[in-house]
Amino acid sequence: LAGGTFRQNLRQQPQVLHPLNATDLYGNQILDQIYESLAQVDVDGLRHLPLLAERWEISADKKTFTFHLNPRARWQDGRPVTAQDVKFSYDILFHAKLKTRAKWQAYLGQFSGAEALDEHTVRFTARQDHFLNFINLAGLRIVPRHAFGAGDPNETPLARQPLGSGPYRFQAWNRGQSVILVRDADYWGRALPQNVGRYNASRLFYRFVSADKVALEAFKKGDLDLLELTPEQWYRETPAPESAKSADASQLEALAKKIDEQNAKIDALSQEILKLEQEISHIRPGVTIGESTPPANPAAPAMAPSHSAAAGNTHIVARGETLTSIAKMYKVSIDELQKANHIEDGRKLQAGQTISIPTSATPTPTPAG
Repeated sequence: LAGGTFRQNLRQQPQVLHPLNATDLYGNQILDQIYESLAQVDVDGLRHLPLLAERWEISADKKTFTFHLNPRARWQDGRPVTAQDVKFSYDILFHAKLKTRAKWQAYLGQFSGAEALDEHTVRFTARQDHFLNFINLAGLRIVPRHAFGAGDPNETPLARQPLGSGPYRFQAWNRGQSVILVRDADYWGRALPQNVGRYNASRLFYRFVSADKVALEAFKKGDLDLLELTPEQWYRETPAPESAKSADASQLEALAKKIDEQNAKIDALSQEILKLEQEISHIRPGVTIGESTPPANPAAPAMAPSHSAAAGNTHIVARGETLTSIAKMYKVSIDELQKANHIEDGRKLQAGQTISIPTSATPTPTPAG
């Protein structure tokens, strides 16, 4: 049954409704209700079904594509869709001023051009065989030559008042709020097999609400008929049948909450540590958090087992050590250590890193503890 208004939310307002310059998802979603292509993909079988073209032939070398238009095809102003419209829709893509010319050059630049053989027959010739040739031609959006206008293709009247051959007509664009389409009662393709039972709503009402929670509340109140939910919304904010609820689900939700709380605490501690490191670096350059300051005159120093002090003139960096502390330990200068190990920034030592000690160095016992 035909009738009613179908209301859907789009997270973002379309950038433009220009039939050739629209590149965003939402703009093309709206334009696909107004304009049509030569053929369309069957979502069930992934094969192409006739649309504006009722049939087509592909040459043996797969370089020539001939499309025969359905003689019943009509624009929404009642004029017939012709081969000249198809040729124009191809040619205008390569207009020097068109903003999206480079995009169309990438998709369709491998063809030498389009020929209108008669009122309902158009032929395209490719320079070389490619598996995307037919797909790109079949999906070409066809625009009415008589309504497009001359001059700058970016300023076509169709950018303000779209006119196509599809099942819905453009009615209004309330900037920042909504786009409204109305069902074309005279749509030529209503009897096509793939269209039977479709396009029944009298109006399509597209709202623009970017906030997911606001859109969800509108859906719950009945102000929207279709809404794309985020995974979190689907799990947390939509009601589930009682039979679907279980103790395991409750435990998982409680665990997820605890993890979120712990992550928040870790983030806060990380910020505090970073702040302290920045403060210490101004007071004692080269010292990082975790380094202890050895006493000035240890009474009875014991060798720390964590350092391989003189094993092959190398030293394994312990946690919190810096070039300054290692230089003092081996009675060498920081410059000597940096040159011997090609170290530019002495603050970036890592625990477990092995560094070379100049041969003249003498290890100094490190206090235990």
